[in-house]
Amino acid sequence: YGSSLYVNVSQLKWLPEQFYLFPFKAVECLFSEAVKPTFSDTVRLTFKQLVLNKRLRATVYDRDNNHICVLLKCKTDEGTVNVYRYLRAHEHKSKNGRMLDDGAIVQCLHNTIFNTSNSSYQSSICNKSMNTSISLTLPILSPPSPIKLTRDQIEMRRKEIKRIYKEPLDENNNTMLSSESNGNLSM
Repeated sequence: YGSSLYVNVSQLKWLPEQFYLFPFKAVECLFSEAVKPTFSDTVRLTFKQLVLNKRLRATVYDRDNNHICVLLKCKTDEGTVNVYRYLRAHEHKSKNGRMLDDGAIVQCLHNTIFNTSNSSYQSSICNKSMNTSISLTLPILSPPSPIKLTRDQIEMRRKEIKRIYKEPLDENNNTMLSSESNGNLSM
């Protein structure tokens, strides 16, 4: 829902049925956190081993020409991981020039993506190497056209965003629910 942190339940829309019937099981995409494709063959092999016979969850963040930029998540024995950060951690070298073992990688990934506790500290460890991307060569399926908003709707969203930034935060950095929210749920 754009740059809004919350949405009123009445604004939710059902996904049209035709979107459940995509003709492909995969689409060409880029990692949203990455900049250029420089993954080694070893990391590409790690990617294939990680995702083989698994269902992945992709959150679409942007569109770059004909590519969709996504945050890709995968369930592993250690829990749900951000695929891009998992691959970067495997490629990251230790001070001795050796690859990190799986235990060190899991320690680096623990609480980084999907658990809010200690996320700012852990993210700073793993974000240092995020300057590349992987392009998956799969059948291309263009995403649906972006939703067109009226000027009034855009202005209303801008006001909501400004109000959210001004609202007080609780100790967990969550926006507190105020009487001005008019039945909206804040996160």
